[in-house]
Amino acid sequence: MAERAAASGGTPTARRGGLTRPWTVNFALILLGIVVVALLAGAAHSLEATIRVMRLLPQAAESTGAPQSELTAERTTTAAIGFALTAVQAVIAAVLAALTVWVGRGHQAARIMLAAVAVLLSMCCAGGSTIPSRSTGDSSELAFTTEVGRLTVATQPRWESALELPARAVAIVLPLVTLALLLMPASNRFFRRPRGAKLPPNRQSVG
Repeated sequence: MAERAAASGGTPTARRGGLTRPWTVNFALILLGIVVVALLAGAAHSLEATIRVMRLLPQAAESTGAPQSELTAERTTTAAIGFALTAVQAVIAAVLAALTVWVGRGHQAARIMLAAVAVLLSMCCAGGSTIPSRSTGDSSELAFTTEVGRLTVATQPRWESALELPARAVAIVLPLVTLALLLMPASNRFFRRPRGAKLPPNRQSVG
């Protein structure tokens, strides 16, 4: 049974001509794990920030005399954008986690998909991601949104502000470093599947 599986390429080693996973791929997998954890942490932060801002809206409306309709509209906008941002980060983390598993097994298609996701992720993080406030330029609405922003900054923990820039740098740089590692010659040899790779006849007849 073992000889038949080996002869048919049933093991990853046989499919790749006996090549083991190189250090470039192993290091890329570690970096991908870090990116996945960072994305999950970002999703948790987005959820916490959305809830915190929504709790501040009544206080901002009371201090600026904003009408109930304006408070309701701002609450709806904040919830929609904040929860959508949280969901997007969680979905990207799940996709990256699945691609990490497939890349570790040497799937060429997974490497191609990962390249596209890595570039898009770096571009999106470089552009920034915030929870914008709704404002039409009206003086009352401007005062309300300005007060919301002031309260948000005032209640933001210091450690959160300190980690914001490093976290964004990680999300921008690590995917690109991972992509570079997966495109190195050693990685290319690992992902290149030899056509019709079979064990020598003397190996097949052992037993």
